Amino acid sequence: GTCLGSILAFALLGPTLAAPSCLGDDAWRVGAALTAKNIGGGLNFMGVAQTLSISGTAVTAALTVDNALGLLYFPLVNWLGRSVPPDAAPDKGATPLAVAAPLAGGA
Repeated sequence: GTCLGSILAFALLGPTLAAPSCLGDDAWRVGAALTAKNIGGGLNFMGVAQTLSISGTAVTAALTVDNALGLLYFPLVNWLGRSVPPDAAPDKGATPLAVAAPLAGGA
C-alpha cells in the first residue's frame, strides 16, 4: 500500500514538487526516502537520503513537512476514532503465546 500510495502521490504532485522553486531534481529522491521512512522508519530515510545524495536542504524540508503533517494526522485519526469502543478484554483463560507454544527440543 505504501509504495502504491507513493507512486500515486508523485504522479499527482510530481510536477509541483519538481519545480525549481520547490525540490527540483531532488523531488523523486525525497519521495523515495519518505517511502522508505514509512516502511522502515527514520534510519531507512537517512540511508536512502545518503545513498541517493539528497541535498541537505531537501532532507531538512522533507523531514520538517513529514513531522508537521504527523502532528496533524495522528490527533485527527484519534479524534475520528473517538466513538469506536476499545477492543474487548482478552479471555481470562487464555495463556500467553510464549507458554502456549514452547519451542521444540526445549531450547
